[in-house]
Amino acid sequence: NNLMQILESQTNILGPLAVQKSITLASEQAVVLFGVGSASGTFPSITLVNPQGQTITPVNASSFPGVQYISDTDAAVALFQVEPAGAGAWTLGTDNLSSSDAEFTALAPQSPPGLTWDAPSRRERTVALSVRVSPTTDATAVTFFYSRNAAGQTGAVIAKDLSAKTGSASASWNTSGVLDGTYYVFAKADDGMNPPVVLYYGEAVVVNNGGLAPPSNLSGTRSGATATLTWTASPDSSVAGYEVYYTDEPLVAGTKFTVHSAVSNQATVAGLDPAKEYRFCVAAFNRDGRFSVESNSVTLKNVPPPVVSAMAKAGNPFRIMVSGSNLQSGIKVFISGIEWTNKKWVNMNQIKLKGGAALKAAVPKGTATTFRFLNPDGGEMTMAWQW
Repeated sequence: NNLMQILESQTNILGPLAVQKSITLASEQAVVLFGVGSASGTFPSITLVNPQGQTITPVNASSFPGVQYISDTDAAVALFQVEPAGAGAWTLGTDNLSSSDAEFTALAPQSPPGLTWDAPSRRERTVALSVRVSPTTDATAVTFFYSRNAAGQTGAVIAKDLSAKTGSASASWNTSGVLDGTYYVFAKADDGMNPPVVLYYGEAVVVNNGGLAPPSNLSGTRSGATATLTWTASPDSSVAGYEVYYTDEPLVAGTKFTVHSAVSNQATVAGLDPAKEYRFCVAAFNRDGRFSVESNSVTLKNVPPPVVSAMAKAGNPFRIMVSGSNLQSGIKVFISGIEWTNKKWVNMNQIKLKGGAALKAAVPKGTATTFRFLNPDGGEMTMAWQW
């Protein structure tokens, strides 16, 4: 708590024997403690006059909303807690202590510092960071951090305990030794009286010091708790593998989770919550531990696949009857990887594949043939069938 200055009243309004002091609050305060202590140890008898001219005493304090009388006889302290304390002049007095014996105090909570980011500026490998801070005290300090994540309040220190008593703090972030990638910067303000206040800058800072070329063209599909991702590999020959970054909060900057992938252009991510959407991106890394910047990102939601429960041939001309559920209008059918367009959608439970001799040739008798069914919403299933 900060000590609010108390000025002595020009007019004695509590009587000729009273010692009093006044304070004028420029605005309403959430809570103020008006107290009197005694240097000699004599317990003080106190009164308080509010801005409306009403006199508050230990006897009638409970009749004033938000006012509580508190005393400690051993410490020789008596006070009124006023919550809230309105704007205007408050006069605190005692009628049994001398001016040399009475110790007047008014305490109000120090408001926590608020942070406002200025947009970071960049010159080559240096990023200039600046925040405005209000309110401040002489002790208010700001520390800047950077992190792979856009939440969590943990990261590497850029600059520590910079004075913000003038209302601002700034630092230069040299990214020369920082691994390539996407980062988020945040500031932490601490006035020594309130819990530290943290604020992230709303946009990512991409560090690309000419390291690995990133993967590209990321795409994927989702089925239940599993996502299947594919991408165009980094052209850099030193790539040792890839990391898949993903999050279940696709609209919030940053990612929560990481999966390592071998040197390939695909990965499967399991254990997802079927009820949630996930956003994914991929970065390459080499044996020296350096990373590329991230690829494009994709957001995937769980899409129930079409279900084929039975397939049966029919003759003259040759046809295949497909039965199941969630067979959506516009569903695509692929036979051995080639789309078969000669079909009729009957309803959500049945499709007819037509084509006579051509279909019969594409699905030879006694040979297991691969069928892929792809709904318009992206749900798909693959199965083998023979007749």
